[in-house]
Amino acid sequence: MYRKFISFALIAVFIFSITSCGIRTTEEYLTEEEAPTIEAEKAVWITTKDSSEYKVTNPKIQDSKVVGLVNGKVKEIEFSEIVFVKIKKNDKTLVLGTAAGGVAIAMFIGASTLPEACGPFVYSFDGKEFVLDSEPYGGAILKERTGYAKLNYLVPVDRKYQLRMTNELNETQYTDELKLLVIEHPVGIDIVPDVTGEIHAITSPVAPVAAHELPERDILHLVKMKDDQLWGDEPFYENPYDERANARKELILEFPKPKNAKTARLVMNVCNTLYSTYKAREFLDHFGDLYPIMGFVRSFARKGFVRFDVEVWEDGRWKNKGCIRGASPYLPRDQIAILNVSKIKGDSLKLRLNLVDGFWRINSAIVDYSEDVSIRVREIEVAEAVNQKGEDIREAMRADDDNFYVTEKGDYAKITFNEPPPVPNMARSFILKARGYYKIHTSDLEPIRKHQTSEVSEDFGSLR
Repeated sequence: MYRKFISFALIAVFIFSITSCGIRTTEEYLTEEEAPTIEAEKAVWITTKDSSEYKVTNPKIQDSKVVGLVNGKVKEIEFSEIVFVKIKKNDKTLVLGTAAGGVAIAMFIGASTLPEACGPFVYSFDGKEFVLDSEPYGGAILKERTGYAKLNYLVPVDRKYQLRMTNELNETQYTDELKLLVIEHPVGIDIVPDVTGEIHAITSPVAPVAAHELPERDILHLVKMKDDQLWGDEPFYENPYDERANARKELILEFPKPKNAKTARLVMNVCNTLYSTYKAREFLDHFGDLYPIMGFVRSFARKGFVRFDVEVWEDGRWKNKGCIRGASPYLPRDQIAILNVSKIKGDSLKLRLNLVDGFWRINSAIVDYSEDVSIRVREIEVAEAVNQKGEDIREAMRADDDNFYVTEKGDYAKITFNEPPPVPNMARSFILKARGYYKIHTSDLEPIRKHQTSEVSEDFGSLR
């Protein structure tokens, strides 16, 4: 297995060992006596519920507190106030969205259920180990769809690319097609796929010059670049239906704009929160196997739970120009929206984002006004694929033909692609193209008898 869960029973903290926003490495449980292993670290980075972050050196655990030095002064932080503890490993910097070798620990105070609604996890071999790199069709809980996910850690070994695809959740997963897109492009640009599979080359990213959470909180330092600071936090409401859980937040981002710009490609590194998947799972448990016919996905999308609208200030009012889709809490990603800015006068681009409070985290936002450059895309078929029993499953992944590779929790596959010849003087990026869907195993509650449909709809509909 490839990820780790740590459970500290006595302090009622359910901890996910994650990379960036996501789960990472092997699965095991630590005893209460092992909890102070945090003390072995010279420094940890702690994020609290108010979104403050502290670098704590020489950390110790004392009476349900983390105690250490912050800027040379003793600081005590209660477990109940902690959202994330980040531990940087292997001389690499933890960066949200890149899983750059660090370990982040997300603490769910008092939680008892792992939110499970993600689809398969895909791990790339980076030359030394397998690194969590993709959730190719996360969110496809109805009939199959094709997802495109950039692979950041894939490295060829002996002219082969190696992946591991695992089912680690309480789901039945159906994979119909799997391909590796090898993109040759000029050095120094970034590659971002959109939801249709079109690949965009980001050549001239422009950072925001102002960013505010209304009414007056300055958040520019949280969204200006990819780093370990981000906007948004995990809500820990004792009553998730109180007024704080029913709110929305508005963000205003401002970018410089060339006066003759016609199109702006907005790229945001985002993920949904663990809380959002917990609420989604709770909703599904209410409806059981009826969720495919209850308009669940459409309702959640419409209310801004799985995507949010991007509005542009144009001609004295806000106009909807696009949307940004979510990404699993386990693995945030760059999402792109193409905005028509041809009618905006002046040299400033102002965007408004309307987000459900507690459902979103944003690490960075940039725009690119340049045109796409020429790139070369090669679609590579699976060369070898075997499941945990050693059975050849390559044929099931070859084409979109309803011949599914079906997995249950604990199943995994070893997948290999052949490396194509390189193109001289060009860099190479990778995108995993995967088509499939998954069925979440809801609880055995009798949903309509226990919770009337109207009552459940009212509860979840109150998030508006």
